[in-house]
Amino acid sequence: MPTSRLTLEEVRTPAACEEFLALPATDPREVPVLADDVRAWSRGEHPHVDSVVLLLVRDESGAPVGRCLTHRSSEADAVLAAGLGPGPFQLFGAVAAGSAKVLKALLDEVLRRAQAAGAAGVFGPVTLLPNQLGGALTAGFEEAGFFDSPWTPPLLAQSLTAAGFQPWYPAATWEIPVRHIPPEKRRRPTETELASAGVRRIPASRLRLRGSRGQVELIRQALNASFAQLPYYTSISRRQMTRQTAGLELLMDPRLVVMLGDGSGDLASFALVVPDPAPLLRRWRGELGLRQLPALLRRSRPRDAVLIVQGTRPDRQGQGLLTLVARELFASLHAGGWDHLRVTFIGEENQGSSAVFAKAGGRPLHRLSFFHRRLPRPGRSPDPQSWCLIAARAPSAHNTQPWEPQLLDDGAEPRLELTVDPARTLPVGDPDHRDLHLSLGAWIESFAVAAAAEGQQVRVDDVRGAGPEIRIVLTWTAGEVQEVTADVDDVLTRRVHRGTLLPPGELHLPEGFHSLDALDADPLERRAGRYLASSPSLVAELLDWLRLDPSDPRWHEDGLSAECLQLPRPLRRGLSLGLRALRPVLPPLLGRFSPPLAGAGTGVPVVMEARDLSPAGLVEAGRRLQRLWLELHRQGMAASPASQVIDCPATVGSLGVDHPVAYFRVGIPDDVPPRSARRHR
Repeated sequence: MPTSRLTLEEVRTPAACEEFLALPATDPREVPVLADDVRAWSRGEHPHVDSVVLLLVRDESGAPVGRCLTHRSSEADAVLAAGLGPGPFQLFGAVAAGSAKVLKALLDEVLRRAQAAGAAGVFGPVTLLPNQLGGALTAGFEEAGFFDSPWTPPLLAQSLTAAGFQPWYPAATWEIPVRHIPPEKRRRPTETELASAGVRRIPASRLRLRGSRGQVELIRQALNASFAQLPYYTSISRRQMTRQTAGLELLMDPRLVVMLGDGSGDLASFALVVPDPAPLLRRWRGELGLRQLPALLRRSRPRDAVLIVQGTRPDRQGQGLLTLVARELFASLHAGGWDHLRVTFIGEENQGSSAVFAKAGGRPLHRLSFFHRRLPRPGRSPDPQSWCLIAARAPSAHNTQPWEPQLLDDGAEPRLELTVDPARTLPVGDPDHRDLHLSLGAWIESFAVAAAAEGQQVRVDDVRGAGPEIRIVLTWTAGEVQEVTADVDDVLTRRVHRGTLLPPGELHLPEGFHSLDALDADPLERRAGRYLASSPSLVAELLDWLRLDPSDPRWHEDGLSAECLQLPRPLRRGLSLGLRALRPVLPPLLGRFSPPLAGAGTGVPVVMEARDLSPAGLVEAGRRLQRLWLELHRQGMAASPASQVIDCPATVGSLGVDHPVAYFRVGIPDDVPPRSARRHR
């Protein structure tokens, strides 16, 4: 789109992505974004962010003169809503512009996309999420930036203010001259002091970083627990943590990673500090890989280090553990001859953390803030179009998303007609349309939750037909809303979890739901998995909905992604290559050899029964099922469906109920569940 001799375009090719990366820095104090991260985002690899678009601005000659990315995250929406009001929010980050004119073109485009998508606000700069890299400087511009912290020119904050943005969550980075740390602040804690505090040192090691109980995983769990109360923080999953700590083995100095453990098996308090690679990132324009390894190894004597994160588990806060961590860290920095410790941003409201560095002789280095702007919500009120967007997060078998909502406004009362796209049904796996009708009910329940947030009561006025020919009419009226206990954030952030589900403790289930003994359910699930694999037609249909490669054009639209299936990266790549090469013969091979596609589950097995198996009865059952899953989500639990147990003739009769319609496991997820794809309508 032309803007006064400027042209703005989406980055759609690897060549354009390299232009995005090669855009010259406007100031030598900037720190480039990691190039490998930008390339991954352009390929569609961005865990826990719904969608990312990279934008380039070109001048009259076609040369790139500005860039940014703009993205959406339902997880960020749910967190930011508490401080900024209801979302969704359009996010933006990685901004680079050599002039106010270029920057205005970028901000105008972000605002345009926000309004077109029905966003309630715009928030940034964040790359990609606030807990990764975010904020625009408001003071301290004369000081150079450092790793994992932003440096932005005065123009950005000025332009955001001029465009109607408001600052939010002011913060500061810190710098501590190591040689000026008072001796008592860098006195290493004694074993007696640690023992009296009920903790012990856990030495950091490159060899023990990875694995399910590796030190990176211990830090991730402690980080999520200690940062959960921050108003911008979204929990970090194992996959996200793996990406964010890629190359840590080469970059780290184990003496600068401080971990204190207690008898719980988890970290009680910690600090993660790394040598600052900012000079190398500036030299190599964000590249930090094998080609840069010799330069990393040839680093001159230590100069500056960066404290990436520190924290204390909530149940151990207020016991002086962070002071012990700081003394351990300051002692190692002083013994190692480091010049400065720089600290990523600390909110002004977090006086406790700031005091640790102030007492050690530190000073605020940069002042920064996030910026946000609320947008007018166009259209009539209430806004059923936005309810449809929220309802699109409803679950469906194989993530087919079969629903086709159409708003009707023909002079009568406003209503919605819900029909089905036949191409998004499962004629082999769901021949009697049970799962299809359940998914429509889940969509209606999600729609009703969104409507209730605007004081509207949704009614199902008519259900006609069945399967692909079904037609459901919904109406709504203002008034007191009944039977809706969930909220929009629950709908947006509910996830299926196919990883480990930890025991949920006492589980209270509503009428029509029955828990099973796991020892009885495990063999049923294994047998049902073998049944699925033994049917070439079932396998072929499943393969149609697998999304194993981010380059698949439908990766961000529908289906079962490798992330949602939680397949290890090597297995994901192997399966992706195998599907391409063996797709014509794979179904009969699986049918012949019958390997199990589902092992024994975890958590508590639950079966749902329904007395009314008519289309209308199953739609209502789908509403009850979604209502339960949303309530479980509010309690910190997740579900993992395994409908093959009901589909298998040899196992369905062993469930102990007359009319089973859904089967799933319930428990506490051991990781942040990945987000499934959704169609953008």
